[in-house]
Amino acid sequence: MSKDPSYLGDNSRLNLVSTSPPVKEKRLLWGHKLSDCRENSCIKKRGPLILFSLHSCPSTDHSVSFAPHLWTNTFDFKEILLPFNEFNLSEETLKTLAANGYVKPTPIQQKALPYGLNGKDVMGQAETGTGKTLAFMLPILENVDPQRVSVQGLVITPTRELAQQIKEEFDKFAPAKNLKVSLLIGGEPIGNQIVQLRMGCQIAVGTPGRLIDHLQSRTLTLGWVEHLVLDEADEMLDMGFIDAIRQILKGCPKERQTALYSATFPKELQRLAKSCMTDPIQVSTIQGLQTVSQIDQQVIFVSAEDKIDKLAEILDGDDRNIYLVFCQTRRETDVVYRRLSSRGYPVAALHGDFSQEHRTKVMARFRKGHVHALIATDVASRGLDIDIITHVINYSVPDDPRRYVHRIGRTGRAGRTGIAITLVSPEDRRYLRALGVIPGAENLDEGGGKEEDSARRPRGRPRSRSASDNRAKDSLKSRRGSRQKHHRQ
Repeated sequence: MSKDPSYLGDNSRLNLVSTSPPVKEKRLLWGHKLSDCRENSCIKKRGPLILFSLHSCPSTDHSVSFAPHLWTNTFDFKEILLPFNEFNLSEETLKTLAANGYVKPTPIQQKALPYGLNGKDVMGQAETGTGKTLAFMLPILENVDPQRVSVQGLVITPTRELAQQIKEEFDKFAPAKNLKVSLLIGGEPIGNQIVQLRMGCQIAVGTPGRLIDHLQSRTLTLGWVEHLVLDEADEMLDMGFIDAIRQILKGCPKERQTALYSATFPKELQRLAKSCMTDPIQVSTIQGLQTVSQIDQQVIFVSAEDKIDKLAEILDGDDRNIYLVFCQTRRETDVVYRRLSSRGYPVAALHGDFSQEHRTKVMARFRKGHVHALIATDVASRGLDIDIITHVINYSVPDDPRRYVHRIGRTGRAGRTGIAITLVSPEDRRYLRALGVIPGAENLDEGGGKEEDSARRPRGRPRSRSASDNRAKDSLKSRRGSRQKHHRQ
């Protein structure tokens, strides 16, 4: 999502002063781009805004304002997208968007919002970090009735962390619309959630397991649900929630709007969509299984015994970098965490065996940059929007290309750049070849790649040293302690 805290949010008329030859007039219709405007067109400043003219449609004044510090005296008109005020949103929603720095819709929002706001079922596919949350959130906010205390909007997510993040986004808009939002996830006292439901709420965000608990105890009624969202639906199927989802769907009215958002659409998910959606509109901003172009993908070949030393060497880089390290299992996560922590690195661990209170505290510290590296299972690979992550490291090669895409999607979000590093041992090479989404990975032969030699070496990194050198370096606890103190501040 493009954000700018200095966005003023008004509709001042914008005038374009062009160089010779003059810019041709063009009406800005839905989906059109001002591609015939020249890149060397000058922008005229007037007051606090930079002004230029968008030739409007007969019945609509397409005027847009931008903060002046964003632009120079040249402008690429191909990047212009219709502003949020073109979607017939309420005044309260537009003010909240501006107050939270939302400047313009992302491509997936441009495609999905017109259908979602008109009550159509939507199947949305986009890369991670492209603003899918707002694409399904705004139609719910615009259509639920604050005078009714029953749950009218239901959002289902695969993980507690993602549910919390979505709830926080709803909380930014709910007060202006006089709406109440409840968070229904495991690991939290169910009694507090029951109290919230009895007091009345219009929107509920939850995970499948806890939603089933409420349905079985009859503390949650879905008979008035008009808007249902399945977010990161393919991950919910991978985690074995298909039966729980079908049970939840049975409790919802057939006359409802259903939105299904995911980065991938396997056949099982397509069958589920066919059974629970009515003439869905399919929107997508990607073709096939792709990774974000802003992510620099790198492969490092290393023996299994030296993986932890190679990981420590990577963490010895710039202290300003923030790392998310993915392990395959909970046990492996604990082992990597203990070995790095014993060497003095400011790290934290996250997986499903931890209590919800612990997971919430860890994520809060990580968001604030108090943790240099978060060691996690795939519980953290879906939907979380943490801007500060600069590097994603696959300590273990995922066995599914989709899982790889979701993992590295935690960096390079919303147009930013990022680095994804995959550590590959000889035992992992068959999984690496199966991925194919890493440049050159599909062409690996059995003998290709030498241990501790990278297919694409990180920029500025020295060539790998021997394991003995690394172990000697790891004994210097004073440097680790100073870094740990820095990240706790």
